[in-house]
Amino acid sequence: MSENPAKEAFNDLLTYLEQVQNRCEALFRFLLDNGTVSNEKLTPYLEQASKASDVRSVRRVRASNICSTLNRRQNRPRNL
Repeated sequence: MSENPAKEAFNDLLTYLEQVQNRCEALFRFLLDNGTVSNEKLTPYLEQASKASDVRSVRRVRASNICSTLNRRQNRPRNL
């Protein structure tokens, strides 16, 4: 069993989300290559996704900090 199950679950979730992101990127590349969509039409959506990615990065750092804080609190000796 893991020493820190919350961190392990968090890492598993991030791995899953990265896989989803890779699939989305592949889908966009497929649509572009087949001429289904043009760069001009896709650009606003990519810009919006980029802004969302910045927000996700901040969330990732914050979530990691929260997990770290919880882990430190859990490992602190308790005064009786």
